[in-house]
Amino acid sequence: MEKDWLEQRLARFVREESPLGVAGAVVNHGETVWVSAKGVTNSRRTHSVTVDTQFRIGSITKTLIAIQLLVLRDAGVLDLDTPVNRLTQLDLPDFVTARSILSHTSGMRREPRGNPRGEVWASLEFPDSEELLDDIQRHGVIFPRQGTWHYSNVAYCILGEVIKAISGEEWWINMRRVLLGPLGMDRTTVTAESPFSNGYFLNPYESLYYEEPVIDLNGLRVAGQLWSSIRDLARWLAFLTCPDESILARRSLEDMTAPQVMTDLTSWTSGWGLGFSLARVADRVFFGHGGAVPGFTAAILVDRQANVGAGVMCNMTSGVNINGLLTSMLTEAPRYLPQVDSTDAVRAIEPPPESVLDVLGRWWSEGVEYIFEWSEKGLTCRAAVDSPLKQPAVFAETDADLWVTLQGKDMGEFLRLSRSSNGKAQYLYWAGYIFKRQPGPFQKDVVDDLAVRN
Repeated sequence: MEKDWLEQRLARFVREESPLGVAGAVVNHGETVWVSAKGVTNSRRTHSVTVDTQFRIGSITKTLIAIQLLVLRDAGVLDLDTPVNRLTQLDLPDFVTARSILSHTSGMRREPRGNPRGEVWASLEFPDSEELLDDIQRHGVIFPRQGTWHYSNVAYCILGEVIKAISGEEWWINMRRVLLGPLGMDRTTVTAESPFSNGYFLNPYESLYYEEPVIDLNGLRVAGQLWSSIRDLARWLAFLTCPDESILARRSLEDMTAPQVMTDLTSWTSGWGLGFSLARVADRVFFGHGGAVPGFTAAILVDRQANVGAGVMCNMTSGVNINGLLTSMLTEAPRYLPQVDSTDAVRAIEPPPESVLDVLGRWWSEGVEYIFEWSEKGLTCRAAVDSPLKQPAVFAETDADLWVTLQGKDMGEFLRLSRSSNGKAQYLYWAGYIFKRQPGPFQKDVVDDLAVRN
C-alpha cells in the first residue's frame, strides 16, 4: 500500500514539475522501504533513469563531510571548538572553528570572490585549492563577530584541510574509507561514472530543455561535487535514521541535529545544527540538506521522532519544488509504513547494574514528578507529564552514587544519590535541586529525628 502511494506521489511530481528524470527513496528505521526512478537521462530520451543512475547531489556532499568531522571528534583527535588555525597552516581568526563552519556561523563569505575571469557562478570557472585557500585567508571573513548565521560554501574548503591535517588523507580518500566503503555506497563518486544523467534547465516560457554544462568545482569540490544514485542516497538515509555505531555513535548524530543557531528569528521554525539544516513543521522536527548545481537538484529530509527519511534527486536546475515533495512524503508516508516492532530491541537491552537500582522509579522535585528509567541509552529521566517529542535526559556514571548528564535537561550537571545512615537511598540531588520519593513543599529538609515545626 505504501509503495503504491509513494509511486503516485512521485508521478504527480513529474507531472507538476516536469523534470526529464527523477528518483526517490524512503527509509524507515534504517531499512529502505521504497526506491524508485522515473523518466529519462537525456533530452533525446534514449536512456531511462534507473535506481543506479547517477545524479549530482550538490551540497548534500556537506552532510558526509560533517559526519567525517564527527568521526574524528569521537576518536578523540579533533575538538570542534579548536580554532582551525591551530589545526592547519591557515591564517584565520580564532573564532573560525569546525563547529562554526558546520553551523554556518564562522563569518565566512558564501562563495569564492570574483577573479579576472569573472564571478565564479557566471564564468563557471572555479579556483584551485591553493588559490581558493589563499583568497579565503585574505578576504574570507565578512562578519567580524562570531554567531551571525551566513551560509558559506568556501568555509567547507577549510574543513577539507582539517580532515587532511588530522587524518593524513585527502577528504575524498578519507570519505571513501570511513563512510562510503563501510556503507556500500559504491555509486557515490567525485566525477560521473556511467550510467549517469545529463542535467537540464527548463525554460518556463518556451517549454524547452537546455542541457547545462558539466562543471568541476575544483577547489570547491568539498562543498558540493559528489555524484550519487538514489540507491546510494537511500543507504545514506538509512545511516542517518539508524547509524551504524561502529562508524558513529547515535549520540553524536543527536549532537549534530541539535540546534546550534536559529535561522528564522521571527517564528523559530528553522535553524542549523552541525552540517544539517533543521525545520519544525507543527509539532514535528526534521533535519536534512538540499543540493543544487547547474542541471541538478536533490534533497534529503529525516523526521527525527518517527525515524523516517526521504530523498529525491532530479536532472533539472533549481526551480522544482523538491522540499514540498519531501515534506509531503514524510508527513503522509508514516500512515502507510509498517510499524516497527521494538520487541527485539527491548529484549536486547542489558539489565540495569546494581548501582542504579536505588535510583530507578518515581521522584518529585518542585511539585513535578519525574521518572528515572533504564533503557538502551542507560539511565534516563523524563517528566511524568511531558511532550512525547521531548528527549529524556541521559546520564553516565562517573563514581559511586554519582552521574553526569550527557544530554537533555541540565546537560553537564551532576546527579548525586544521598543515602541515609543505614545505606538506603534517601534523596537525589540534580543540578542543585533536591528530589524526593514523595511530593512535598519547597522547604529545607531535616534529616535527623527532629520533626519539622511550622
